[in-house]
Order: sequence, then structure tokens, then C-alpha cells
Amino acid sequence: MLEKPKKLNVPAHKEVIQIKVTLIGDAQSGKTSFAQRYSTGVCPSQYDPTLGADSIDKYLTVKNQQIHITFWDMSGRIDFLEIRNEVYKESHLIILFVDLSNKSSVESVDYWLREVKDNNGTCPVYIVGNKSDNKRNNPDFSKQAR
Repeated sequence: MLEKPKKLNVPAHKEVIQIKVTLIGDAQSGKTSFAQRYSTGVCPSQYDPTLGADSIDKYLTVKNQQIHITFWDMSGRIDFLEIRNEVYKESHLIILFVDLSNKSSVESVDYWLREVKDNNGTCPVYIVGNKSDNKRNNPDFSKQAR
């Protein structure tokens, strides 16, 4: 007989709620940092680009209900479009990350929203403006973007 993982401590009468969250946006917009920070509490110390897709799991309990969130961290590179199109399917939530200090990242929002609509038009999309404190590219634009 298979036992439930002890790590989850799931009561026999309740099932684990599975949530699939897909993270999209241009390269270096903060998708990986967000997922790792939320899942492990640690922010990566160096940039390591995502190739294709990566998944990061988070387990939590809310009002005695076990929840398993899988973050699908998608590459922002255009050549991974086919992989993203597959991952969009059955997503419960899509989070679009925008680097507010990077004008091209802000200008690409329409592209990303069209891509989502074409592949999973019913999924809610949240847009997260990230790096508003980073003035590396254009401090005046960063203020406008906020």
C-alpha cells in the first residue's frame, strides 16, 4: 500500500489542492527570483537564465487544507514559444513579470498578453511590475513606468 508523503501530513479525508502557476515575461524580468524566493525563502545570488521551462514546487497549508503550487518558470526567449504554448494549457494562473526599469520589457506586455490569449484565453493573468527600484537602464523611464 502506498503511503502519502509524510512531508505533506495530509489528513485521509482531504486531497491536496494542485495549483499550476505559469510565470512569463522577458528574460531577466524576475520570474526565477520570485519563484525561488517564494518557494524557498532564498533569492538566487546570480543570474542563471531559464532554458525552456523549469518547475519549482511550494507546499503549504491554509485552514487545514494542503496546497501544492507548481510554478512553471518559462524562458522569456522567443525560441521557446512551443514549450510555453504547451505549458499554458491547464494553467490556473499566469503571472506576467515586467521589468519596470527596462523600456523594452514594458513595451512587450501586449505581445505576452496576445500569446496567452492565443493559447489559454480563459486563464486569469496578473501583471507584476518588478525592479522599480533599479535605475540601471533609464531612471526617467522607470518613474514613468510606475
